[in-house]
Amino acid sequence: MDDANLAILSHLPIPLIRKIVSCIVMLKGNPAAQNDLIGGLCHHRFSRTAGEVAYINEAVTARDKAIQLTPPGHPYLPIRLVNLTRSLHARFEYTGDLQDIDRAILSMRQAIEATAPGDPNMVFRLSMLGNSFHNRFERKGELSDLNDSISLYRRALGLLPSDDTQMQMRAVLLNDLANSLYRRFHATSRRDDIKDAISFYRSAVAIHTQLNIEAHTFLNGLVSALHARFECSGDISDLEECVATLQRVISTSPGDPRLATWYGNLGNVLQTRSIVKNSIDDIGQAVCAMQKAIELTPDDHADVSMLLHNLSNALGVRFERTGDVQDLTQSIAAKRKAIARTPPGHSIFPSLLCDLGISLHHHHDATGFKDSIDEAIRLQTRAIQMSPTGHVELASRYRNLGISYISRFSRTKQSADLKDGISAHQKALELTPAGHTHLSAIWSALGNAYRERFHHEGNLKDIELAISLQRKAVEATPVGHKDLPDTLGGLGESIWSRFRHKGEMEDIQESIRLLQRGTGLATEGHVDLPRYLTVLGVAYQARYQRVEDLADIEEAISVFQQAVKITSNRSADLPKRYDNLGNAFHDRFKRSREISDVEEAIAAHQKAIELIPTGEEIHLPNPFSNLGNSYHSRYEISRSLEDLELSIAYKEKAISLTPDEHKSTPKLLNNLGNSLLIRFEDTGNFDDIDKAIPLKETARDRLPPGHVDTLYYVVNLGSAWQVRFKRTANPADIDKAIGILQEAIVLCPEVHASLPVLNYKLGNAFYSRFKLTGDEGDLKKAIANHRLAAISPYGPPITRFHAAEAWAILSHPIDPPESLEAFDLAIQLLSLVIGLEQTVQRRHNQLVKTGVSDFSLLAAATALSLGKYDKALEWLERGRCLVWNQINSLRSPVDDLKKHDERLAEQVLRVSKGLETAASRDMDREKDRPVGLTKITMEEKMTLQDESKGHVKLVKEWEELLKTVRAIPGFESFLRPTSCAELLRNLPKEGTVVVINVYEDWCDALALSAETEEPVHIRLPQFRHQEAERLRGRLRERLVAHGLLMRHEKSEAIDKDRGIRPATKGKGENALAEVLASLWTRVVKPILDALGFTPSNSSRRIWWCTTGPLVFLPIHAAGIYTRGDAQTIFDYAISSYIPTVSSLSQRKRRKTSQNEGLLMVSQPNAKNLPPIPGVKKEIALVRNILEEHGVRNSIIESAAATKKATVKHMKDFSCIHLACHASQNALRSSFHLHDGPLELGAIIQSDIDSADLAFLSACQTSVGDERLPEEVVHLAAGMMAAGYRSVVATMWSIGDKSAPEVAESFYRHMLVSEGSNGGIGGDRAAVALYEAVKELRMKSDLSENSLLKWVPYVHFGI
Repeated sequence: MDDANLAILSHLPIPLIRKIVSCIVMLKGNPAAQNDLIGGLCHHRFSRTAGEVAYINEAVTARDKAIQLTPPGHPYLPIRLVNLTRSLHARFEYTGDLQDIDRAILSMRQAIEATAPGDPNMVFRLSMLGNSFHNRFERKGELSDLNDSISLYRRALGLLPSDDTQMQMRAVLLNDLANSLYRRFHATSRRDDIKDAISFYRSAVAIHTQLNIEAHTFLNGLVSALHARFECSGDISDLEECVATLQRVISTSPGDPRLATWYGNLGNVLQTRSIVKNSIDDIGQAVCAMQKAIELTPDDHADVSMLLHNLSNALGVRFERTGDVQDLTQSIAAKRKAIARTPPGHSIFPSLLCDLGISLHHHHDATGFKDSIDEAIRLQTRAIQMSPTGHVELASRYRNLGISYISRFSRTKQSADLKDGISAHQKALELTPAGHTHLSAIWSALGNAYRERFHHEGNLKDIELAISLQRKAVEATPVGHKDLPDTLGGLGESIWSRFRHKGEMEDIQESIRLLQRGTGLATEGHVDLPRYLTVLGVAYQARYQRVEDLADIEEAISVFQQAVKITSNRSADLPKRYDNLGNAFHDRFKRSREISDVEEAIAAHQKAIELIPTGEEIHLPNPFSNLGNSYHSRYEISRSLEDLELSIAYKEKAISLTPDEHKSTPKLLNNLGNSLLIRFEDTGNFDDIDKAIPLKETARDRLPPGHVDTLYYVVNLGSAWQVRFKRTANPADIDKAIGILQEAIVLCPEVHASLPVLNYKLGNAFYSRFKLTGDEGDLKKAIANHRLAAISPYGPPITRFHAAEAWAILSHPIDPPESLEAFDLAIQLLSLVIGLEQTVQRRHNQLVKTGVSDFSLLAAATALSLGKYDKALEWLERGRCLVWNQINSLRSPVDDLKKHDERLAEQVLRVSKGLETAASRDMDREKDRPVGLTKITMEEKMTLQDESKGHVKLVKEWEELLKTVRAIPGFESFLRPTSCAELLRNLPKEGTVVVINVYEDWCDALALSAETEEPVHIRLPQFRHQEAERLRGRLRERLVAHGLLMRHEKSEAIDKDRGIRPATKGKGENALAEVLASLWTRVVKPILDALGFTPSNSSRRIWWCTTGPLVFLPIHAAGIYTRGDAQTIFDYAISSYIPTVSSLSQRKRRKTSQNEGLLMVSQPNAKNLPPIPGVKKEIALVRNILEEHGVRNSIIESAAATKKATVKHMKDFSCIHLACHASQNALRSSFHLHDGPLELGAIIQSDIDSADLAFLSACQTSVGDERLPEEVVHLAAGMMAAGYRSVVATMWSIGDKSAPEVAESFYRHMLVSEGSNGGIGGDRAAVALYEAVKELRMKSDLSENSLLKWVPYVHFGI
């Protein structure tokens, strides 16, 4: 009977088929043939229908009966055995009943045994048996089946003739063999298998090409194998070949019925490439390809379910990449459609249920929707129940179920979920044979579950078991495998958890290494990348808390920002991630004390709370408490009671949300205690301290033994008793504090940033008790603890500095040599307090906040009292002008190093330039930045954080470079602070440097010259700090009265002078003369007398280096200005100022410019500032003098005097004359030009190699910041930092009438002076200014108005 007749019969009902066949076959008298024919017809009908199981059952029954009726040796027996195998195969593929495939294999073995040697059908039958073994492997996962399959295919290939007669059969066998090798590769990861599979696929395709038969079927297998090899090796060329092959097949086969299959495969490959290349376009094309596959497939086709399933997966990947929950929702909908189209009895049905469960799990993680995780668990449980025993995917289904249980536990904290999750993972492990490719994923997931139980129950055995399993998982996961980020992340998270319990540094170091590697390998769309980044950030933060390496907190903030950025807005984890980000900013604030950091912390915590769904607050109390911590810290800066009350309110809210037995309760109680404590400190209300101490005691007692946080809670408790003692002076309180702090020190690891803090606190406590009792033993213990805190290599620099300060002060009366050691260390620590990792603006802010800038004056006064004059000088040099010194060190020449190692010198120059740029990175940005960093986008914040992190990395690189250079013989002192002897050697030979140190009741001068081997000490007993402050106050009163400190004022009272107006006559009329007289009699004249100076030689040079309030006083003009009895410094010497002694020696050594000439910048009408018309006259006068002497010059003025033009021209001239308005603000001090202020920072960054002389004919260019006298923060010192050797400046506003006269006289005297050679230069500036001012002085009377005109002119530098 032919196929057409079979097709007609197969559409009939089974009883009718039996009756017709019976009639046909009975004519032949052959019941075996009758049953075989019935089986064929029913099999054919089943293959054309979907789900009519009765037909395939009848086919198997009929064919079974046919074999029973066929005697052994019958020629049709092998054929009927083959037919039975086919029907058993078909039923197995539909029902998944393993008994069918077992019977099929047995039947096929019998068919082969019944086949005579040499029978041409043997090849086909061996191939068919190979197929059966392959199919059984797909269900049972037993490698022996796959090995048998491969052996049978190889045997069949061996039976084929060597000629071309059966080439098509060879191609089919090669394809089948390749399929089995491909599957064995998946099971074992044996790379030889995938290599051979690809080779055999290529051979099959080549045969069909040779026979002019389309090879598209084989190309599908080749694409799958290339795809698999890519996943193993990461070789993108395999993936690209897949895409190109499928696109070529599709484009060349319009109308081909297999187009849907090819589009589906193309979608799968593009999906993978989208992950690898992080390409939105690829995943979009993948979704489109899969939608096209569905569109091309008849609605009733069996493949529709799988195509819907694949589309769902692609939508899921796009969700992971974009965070668009709509994609995840569509993915779930597609999976539901696939399930609805699949009969429950179909073998793929459990897989579809399981996959839908996974998607619902992701939906829960993304949205926090509890119904999703509940349904996921139900579906995954049902899938397992429907899976036959021994199913190859059963272990994976148990693993996915376990993951879902653990996910639900993380929300509900129900122990039953934790128990069921671990049980499911254990079952998955039990079902997975040794060496299986999925074993590492199962170990990793089970480890995650044990880690969760450890967090819940605190049993250390669980975390050890988790780590053990996850180490095995990492070792078993090949490099390049897509699961490697997960196994690394899981292990890193578990080791981090053990650190939280045991506090061992080895754990946190390993955890960070693993998480760095894992997050580095994970693609951006990786579903767990935000979580791994979060754990990495927490680990960085914890390491920072242990050793206070700034790089760690910078990294923590960066990875937390990245985690927030890539987390879906609907993710239930987003509140926690914002909370973590806030904590990191809060930690950095504790070090930086920058208000912007605590503002960022508050904003992040507020965002976390805002994102918590209504009703879920009970599960997330920490953001409330952490927001309270940040308000607490802002209160420390703002002293706003509202901040403190908010702090307490949020912390109380957190406690109210938390069950008493919750693991977070101790932390929340301790946090509330901290805020009550600070309120007690400020108000003295004992109700607060009486609540705070019990809260802290409860927090400490609630922690399990050995918990890593015990140390912090004990420290806080000890501090609370210390605070109480300050109010009560009760010996019992300080005894309690000391006992608890001693307990804390026992608990503290040796390598811990808290150890110096503890020692410092304990030292303060012992000293408090000493003051109460007078027990010298307590004093010695106080000194010992302060010393330990100071010498610690860890901990906050400010704490270590204060400890060294206390050590120095307390030890001075009883052991002066020890106090010198302490002072020396404290001076060294100052450079860490004002670290290079901060911007210049922040360094100055830090100096103001910490109040450490005048410490060097105390240190120097102590050294002077002990006769250690060299130490006094060195400490003043190192402890003053900290920021300028840092800038100068970065700009130091490296000529000698370049001769020794040019590459190393270039590295030093590169990093120093990078640090200079980084130090001023926020200046331009801050001008346009909205109020508060919190208003800018996360991307902008991440950019700022990258800059901050890069700055810290540059500092670390700089420190390593210095170590490298200093290890070279002859470079041991490279960029180290200059010794006293070296300072003296490098002084100019023609004058004397006088350093004046004024601190409290001490005032001393040190006279330095190149001709002496040590400083000359001059005691100034008639002057002290209080007198200096009084004089500064008097001077300031008169300057205010004359309007000389009122910048940019547009009052009608101001005339055309640059800010000068007549003062109201009265009590302070002769105040300036009084100030100058006091400076003369108490300071200057005693120094001149000690040096043996006489009025006979006024050409001597003196460089004044003053400290404290003296910085603001005109010591260069000291004298008695009365008619007939004038005595002034002008009769004795020519005065100049220097910020530090080293600044003079640096200018002395600096080579003069080869690009001589003067640039004149004139801006008489700066925007929003009073006009200064005299600058036009000034510039004209100066130019006439220059032209008369043939001096190269250039003028830019008015609209042409822009910032860009000025900086550009400055590089072309060695000297500059600036006639304009100016303002003071550290590196943002500026000269006001046509298009706005030209800031000092921009000038410094410009690298003006030719810099020599700067004449600043502007107002108040040498007026420093009254809060930071030791930093000499003014434009004159800044221009020296920019490289100018000599600077003319003013101490207050100058007259617009007299300014041109002084300028013209200055250049005239410079050009006619001895050694001028017709040019101008900084080395003659002091003398020229002396003569110019002298002319103005001689034309003036001795009134205060006259003094105010010429006294402000000062000279800085060489």
